[in-house]
Amino acid sequence: MNDTPYPDEIMVRGLQRLLRDVEIAVSATTMGLQEAAVGETSVICGGFETLYRGYLVSELVETCSYMEVAYLLMKGELPDADLLADFRSIMAENTYIDPQLSDWVEAIPLHVPMMDVMRTCVSMLSHFDPDLDPFSEQGSPELVPAQAARLLAQLPLLLGIRVSRQQGWEVPELDQDLSYVANLFYAMSGKRPTVNEERALNRLLIVHACSGFDGPTLAARSTSSCRSDFYSAVLAAVSAVKGTEELGGVRQHLMAVQELAESKNLIEEVKYLLTQGPIDGFIPETQDRRGLLLNEDCKQLAIDCEHKRLESAARGVEQIVYGAACRVPDARWGSARLLHYLGFDDEAFAPLLAIARIPGWAGHCREQMLSTERVRPLAHYVGPPSRPLKPIAERA
Repeated sequence: MNDTPYPDEIMVRGLQRLLRDVEIAVSATTMGLQEAAVGETSVICGGFETLYRGYLVSELVETCSYMEVAYLLMKGELPDADLLADFRSIMAENTYIDPQLSDWVEAIPLHVPMMDVMRTCVSMLSHFDPDLDPFSEQGSPELVPAQAARLLAQLPLLLGIRVSRQQGWEVPELDQDLSYVANLFYAMSGKRPTVNEERALNRLLIVHACSGFDGPTLAARSTSSCRSDFYSAVLAAVSAVKGTEELGGVRQHLMAVQELAESKNLIEEVKYLLTQGPIDGFIPETQDRRGLLLNEDCKQLAIDCEHKRLESAARGVEQIVYGAACRVPDARWGSARLLHYLGFDDEAFAPLLAIARIPGWAGHCREQMLSTERVRPLAHYVGPPSRPLKPIAERA
């Protein structure tokens, strides 16, 4: 049989290649893949009302614990009472820290940023995972939920050791009768939370539990698409989180509102900033309202810890920006103040929010591992055209 393509088939193939090249050439391209569709996901649906696995985040923050939402993101469904109890038992079993890890964390120089400490803790924990095959050629989607639970359980303990050494207090012994959120607060602050503090931190963690294809999540999914393990994917995500354009820049929102709170004319100051371009921390009102879900917690905690002036200034900024540009605060804007009101050092902001993201990364990475696709977007070449290669002796 003659397998040579017919002329019509050759023409069709040529046209297909031409159309593809033209589409790439004329399409809007950005270095940041802004608004570019790079994949599909069943984990999160963004927009004005964000969904986690089909559930409204605005409803999850009102009725669920962070552990329930973590289970949902990792496993795909909300747990019943028995499944949640089993999940908590697994978390409790993972609270043992190998003494070598504790000694290593205590030996890190105090000048090293906490986000850097967390990044290396993720890598170190992978070496002590009894279920991880060091000779495995690729990551296993079946192991992802267990590895995520292990990171959720042990990272707060290791970071708690770090904070305790910095602050000069004794490392807190976690109480199994407390919730995960309360123990996280305890490990990172050295004190037990009040009812309002625990509720606010629970809501904050849920709001940050998952994101769309932002920088850290795309880094995690790209790593998983290369068939690497979940620890490596989280390491990539945490490295991206450290950047000031991601959660590593949350503290800058706190400093910005603190500076504006000292302004003698808040309205004129904010309007001047708006003439310089959009204010970081504010997004179009149609994009994502998760940032608004933290307003009442900020208000209540500001009263509890006597930060009413700061909160009043923040609300003033929000009103001015909305009136002038129809933009609302994103999740980072309120999170910075909330973490400040909860008493955490600003260096701990990004690590805490990165811990909150682990279940979302687990859902994304497991989904990517189950796919046969690689994360490999196209790029539009803008470099020099083909050039003649001269021997080194002839080059100027």
